[in-house]
Amino acid sequence: MAKNPLVSIIICTHNRAKLLRDAVAGSIAQRYSPAEIVVIDDGSADNTSEVAAEFGNHVTYFRREKKSMESAINLACKELANGEFIAINDDDDLMHPDRITILYDALSRYPQAVLAIGEAEMLDAEGNRTGFRTTLSMNGIKSGPVLIENGYKAILWPRISPTTCATLFRKRDGERAGWYDERFTRCGDTDFFGRLALLGPVVYVPRTVAYYRKGHQSKWSNNDINNMVCEYNNILLFEKHLGLANGNREMKKRLQERMLHSMKRLAFLEQKTGGMPEDIRRDRLITAISVLNASGRIAYQIYKGLKLPVRSILKKAFWQLSA
Repeated sequence: MAKNPLVSIIICTHNRAKLLRDAVAGSIAQRYSPAEIVVIDDGSADNTSEVAAEFGNHVTYFRREKKSMESAINLACKELANGEFIAINDDDDLMHPDRITILYDALSRYPQAVLAIGEAEMLDAEGNRTGFRTTLSMNGIKSGPVLIENGYKAILWPRISPTTCATLFRKRDGERAGWYDERFTRCGDTDFFGRLALLGPVVYVPRTVAYYRKGHQSKWSNNDINNMVCEYNNILLFEKHLGLANGNREMKKRLQERMLHSMKRLAFLEQKTGGMPEDIRRDRLITAISVLNASGRIAYQIYKGLKLPVRSILKKAFWQLSA
């Protein structure tokens, strides 16, 4: 009987010792074997090292000075992971005991696939299950796994949303894709999985394989500043992938539409808050505008020139006409 390949479970963490304990415990509880657990500490100032030490030689722990989670993932995947396969897990996410088994079986069934994507269910701030899952538009799929030949389109459209804690891929494919783009502070996973899907099909498994938290403090917290940074990163994401669409007019149009939506949203939040966060570069926004089509550039300039009360009136009128 052939031996299973080693899977490296990568957990990146920063100042979340309490949550990290659950994330590591869920990784150790995986029924798949063999697996190694690599915890990379991106400059924590709490007792993260002590929590990691509680698990003894079940965990390989590495601490470095604070940089970014994207660069931490790259370091862990490229230099610390020994596995043939990579499973990335955030420090606030939990893994179903069969996450690795389910996704590895899907890749074994479809060896041409470069990425396995399962579903992640949302937990509230107290860790209670909400029933909400990350599936977007893959309606009608009740069993699986299902091979998606154009995984790139599925991810960037988006018809499916790969949550990091619900994926599995081969290390050699991560190397081929070029790992995470460290210029992103948000949506770096979407960029990476999109570029990974340019290498081949993806396999989708309509089963919950992980759980992610909402409602606690994180870079995804729902406030105006965080939302502005998210929209800015979305704009950079769509601009980048407009150059990767390989002349696909349908995909290019879709990316421009999504980009325009994010630019309008950012303009709205800027007017609402009275300014931009320091890490949003206006020169990059000007460059991004230039890749919109002519109608998109006009629509953006008109929208940006409107004041908040006018936008509210127009929005209300639109819904009344649509009713």
